[in-house]
Amino acid sequence: MIRRDARTFEPTARFIRTHLALHRHVAFLIADERSADGIHVAPWARERNRLRAAAAAGARLTARCDRRFRLPDALDAVLATPVLTPKALARQLALSPQAATRLLATLAETGVIREITGRSSFRAFAV
Repeated sequence: MIRRDARTFEPTARFIRTHLALHRHVAFLIADERSADGIHVAPWARERNRLRAAAAAGARLTARCDRRFRLPDALDAVLATPVLTPKALARQLALSPQAATRLLATLAETGVIREITGRSSFRAFAV
């Protein structure tokens, strides 16, 4: 094993790429933007608030559901993944693809999620 002296460390190309990517990520997290009312809002805070609003809308929708209804489970799955297809939801909740499509369509009709492909088949949904 070759011992490297800290003063003579030569960074590799991979180290430099990783270091620069980390700095870009940190810069994104601490970058400020002005909102409409003049308050500084970090970009990730806007995304967090959007997800919280979707979760609250979904909670209102599922508040009166029967315990056998799988809509709360579908809502949790949608909030946990950025993009969800009916096939993936069916596999995750052990449902038929048709039942998963109906659950996602119910969430889309109420505005909790939106259909992002614009097609009638092979659809995908996102918050």
